[in-house]
Amino acid sequence: YQTPCTGSSGINAEYGSRGFSTRPSELLDENERPYIIDRTFLQSIYGSILRFTHKAIWAVRLHIPGEHHVARDTVNAIFMSLPPAEHWAFVAHANYGDDEYYFIAQFCSEDTIQPEEEVEQATKPFRAHLIEKKKANAALSICTSPNCTDVWVKEPAANGDRRFIYQNRILTTQGFDPAEWQEMERAMPLEELNSMIYQTPCTGREYKALENNCQNFATALFNMV
Repeated sequence: YQTPCTGSSGINAEYGSRGFSTRPSELLDENERPYIIDRTFLQSIYGSILRFTHKAIWAVRLHIPGEHHVARDTVNAIFMSLPPAEHWAFVAHANYGDDEYYFIAQFCSEDTIQPEEEVEQATKPFRAHLIEKKKANAALSICTSPNCTDVWVKEPAANGDRRFIYQNRILTTQGFDPAEWQEMERAMPLEELNSMIYQTPCTGREYKALENNCQNFATALFNMV
């Protein structure tokens, strides 16, 4: 499954391998772009004040033809061999005063995750991004199509139906809901958490749909923190 992802630091920086301008404007307009977490951002006030305490994996259905979803579901019903046709992103949550912050890291089909010491010199550096205050924007930031914007919690796993963050173009829960999160082993400063995205088994390996993908990355990072 191919999942192009994009982002912005300020205006013109890139997240992963695509400029933010390629993302459909129906999802997030220019003044709602996320902060991209580069060295300059880590040295800003955000790097000093933010401590992340909770983690999750959020999922969104891939924007592929409906018959492809049916075919995958049929194969899985028989062989259980294909990963779900979903894009997964790792999300961490922090509070500062009355404001909420969402750290989001996602591995996509055109990305290369460099070792951390090589990121600043990379032509297309792999970086996480930060959404300030707006939970709906955090959910939309993992979507690649305005036709697939239902975002739900993959981990921590819910019993029964999906626990949606954003559904039918509406934020389903306001603010921090403990049921949507798992507490991290300890609170992590932004710089330490950001460093972890370069320490999964996905680093330095080519993206492959079946064995080195967004789901492998998000799961590994979730289990590490």
